[in-house]
Amino acid sequence: LKGPPVRTLRLQFYLKVSDDFTAQEILTPHLWSIIRDQTIELLQNYEFEQFESLQGKLLLKDRILKIINSQLKDGVVREIFFTDLVVQ
Repeated sequence: LKGPPVRTLRLQFYLKVSDDFTAQEILTPHLWSIIRDQTIELLQNYEFEQFESLQGKLLLKDRILKIINSQLKDGVVREIFFTDLVVQ
C-alpha cells in the first residue's frame, strides 16, 4: 500500500464469469500471472484510507474487473466477490 507506515494486504476473491470457457481462460498460468501482476500494481497505488469506505471497496472491485476483462479474448467476468480483505 502507498504511504507510510508500511502495511500488509491480503485479498481473496471469487469471480462470476459468463461461461466455463472464460473460467478456463482465466486460470491459464500465463493469463493469471498477468492479472495478478496488474492487480498487485493497482493495490500498490491504493492508500490505506481507501479500504475503509464502501465506496473505496466498490471502486477497487470495478478496477479489478476492468483489469481481468481487458485480458480476456471472448468471455467476461460479470462480478467479483471479496471473500477476504485484510489490511494491517
